[in-house]
Amino acid sequence: MDDLVPAFFVTLVGALLAVLQASRFARWESTVLVAAFAAHVFSAFVQIWFTKGLYGGGDLFGYTWSGETIAAVLRADFPRFGPEVLRLLFHRVAVLPVEGFGGGSSTGAMQALAGFLTYFTSGSTYTLCLIVAVAAHFGMVALYQAFSASFPETLHPRLAFASMLVPSLVFWSSALLKEAVAMAGLGYLMLGMVRFRQKFSLLAVAQLAFGGLVIALIKAYILFPVVLAAGAWFYLESGNGKRRVVRPAHLLFGMAVAASGVIVLGRIFPEYALDNLAEQAASHQEAGMLVRGASTYSIGDPTQTTLTGQLVFAPLALVTSLFRPFLFESTSVQIGVNALETTAILFLTCRALLRRGLAGTWALLSHSPMLVFCTLFTLSFGVAVGLTTTNLGALSRYRMPLVPFLWALVLVLDTKNYYVTAPVAAPAPFLLRKRAL
Repeated sequence: MDDLVPAFFVTLVGALLAVLQASRFARWESTVLVAAFAAHVFSAFVQIWFTKGLYGGGDLFGYTWSGETIAAVLRADFPRFGPEVLRLLFHRVAVLPVEGFGGGSSTGAMQALAGFLTYFTSGSTYTLCLIVAVAAHFGMVALYQAFSASFPETLHPRLAFASMLVPSLVFWSSALLKEAVAMAGLGYLMLGMVRFRQKFSLLAVAQLAFGGLVIALIKAYILFPVVLAAGAWFYLESGNGKRRVVRPAHLLFGMAVAASGVIVLGRIFPEYALDNLAEQAASHQEAGMLVRGASTYSIGDPTQTTLTGQLVFAPLALVTSLFRPFLFESTSVQIGVNALETTAILFLTCRALLRRGLAGTWALLSHSPMLVFCTLFTLSFGVAVGLTTTNLGALSRYRMPLVPFLWALVLVLDTKNYYVTAPVAAPAPFLLRKRAL
């Protein structure tokens, strides 16, 4: 019972902040925001029960154990070991009186984060998952603000669903997992980008810095498709209200700028550099062949350790990461529920493309920088996840960061009678400030 007291406190504080934030939106948006918060709280409990009852354990329990161990060390001598845990958080080798921590990696950063949270809250697994769920909720609200600032109000209900209510998005962002923590950063990174493009401000810089730092510490490889997509997004946004005519040479120049950002990130995070991507994909594929399960699948050739050799399988990897599992691949309740969602997005994608055709789709994309961002982020992240994942159950979790972008893209394209002939004007600065937490 004592373990539930901090969990109740976190839920109460989170609910008060969520209601306060929701009160600054339109009435229908407030309802959606409160419903999304409630879904996150509920999913946090379901995630714990599901992981413990079905699998007997999982990553979130591993992080909880690490958090309790690190918290015990901090309680013994915080002035001495606090800086060491901080080093662990920032991917440095830490000297702690216990073994088994992943210094110099995102796993070590998650363990350090769990340790600090446990130390300051004295909470249990429920508390830690609820803290992450609340943080992810606010990150997803920030993502909705970024989306809604880029499209007319008629599309906002669809964008609200895409960014806050897609079932797999809510479920996997409600536990002490890397993907859930990264979503909190990704939402504010996107909102900071929109605000920075609209008008330079310290708030926009702070949101960019916060979002980028969270992702860099917990799930750094997400930054690669973000930078790639952001290069094209900023380039198209430079039209300043004029009709955009996308010329191949100009588009290639924008992609070259984005590629330079990817190269810089590769220097900072060499394990995710393009030179190592193929080797990592081959390593994951080989491991998937050795450890087989009911939902294991095989894509690619583990003997292909070059980027060209792996990219041959990119189309199949992309289809897998976006639309699998198919309904006929359901081998459990979990896979079956996931298959319903992937079948829905597959149907909507096909309908949208049939309604607009390739020419109509390109025309809409060429006038919407945010749709271009969603497209490039979804494609690049989807290929990477598809090539490096070999289990349908794990795939649902690993692809979670691309889910809101995929749904936003498809739901906008699928909207009847929505055609853009000029760039969508950004809302006035006070509107964005009004929607801020």
